[in-house]
Amino acid sequence: MQPSPRCSYIGIAYCGGQKPLAIACLDGRQKVQALSIGRLKDIYAFCAGQAEALVVCGLPLSRPTSGDQRPVELELNQRGLPTYHTSAEAQSYHPASRLGAELAELFSTLGYSQNLESDTSCLFMESHPAAAFQHLLGLRPFDSHTLEGRLQRQLLLFERELPIPDPMDFFEEVTRHKLLHGILPTRDLYAPPELDALVLAHTAWLAANQPEDILTLGDISSAQILLPQPF
Repeated sequence: MQPSPRCSYIGIAYCGGQKPLAIACLDGRQKVQALSIGRLKDIYAFCAGQAEALVVCGLPLSRPTSGDQRPVELELNQRGLPTYHTSAEAQSYHPASRLGAELAELFSTLGYSQNLESDTSCLFMESHPAAAFQHLLGLRPFDSHTLEGRLQRQLLLFERELPIPDPMDFFEEVTRHKLLHGILPTRDLYAPPELDALVLAHTAWLAANQPEDILTLGDISSAQILLPQPF
């Protein structure tokens, strides 16, 4: 893929609930163009309107023919990284697996390709946001739903030169009064699903612009997962 300045870099993460998907869109300078949580139909509408895009999904886009894990998931396990367990048995499907299959069908319908070497202007690939954060940090991060976990993940993205709010500003705004009254200045901190979508969008940007900074696991015949490499 040879991206043009008009290319969008999109990350889609699973978060569950009635609005089970988070989506982030970056431009060629990694500036956030869109960041929201919604339903599958919202993702469809957004991606259908893209003339040129690379999408990285944080959900399983394929299923094994047998067993309870895909080969690429076993490889993530061997590396000590988080992964889904995508079973071949329909009754064992995790909700993320069902949504992933629907996303794969959706993107195929829209004409997106899974081959990074393709000349098509729209591509979609797979990653895993928790594995991406852990691989970049070199250690298991704080729990994503804690304040320290959000700060840690946003700081990592900020340090990788995404033009997002500096999470360290949070500490400048904390006062004794605010703490005693249960007020925390979190307005510039992203929610866990948003951070997951952002790291996936960042992975998409790297895959197109700095492919040497991408680790590709698995094989194209079964499933591949892209992870951003530490600088």
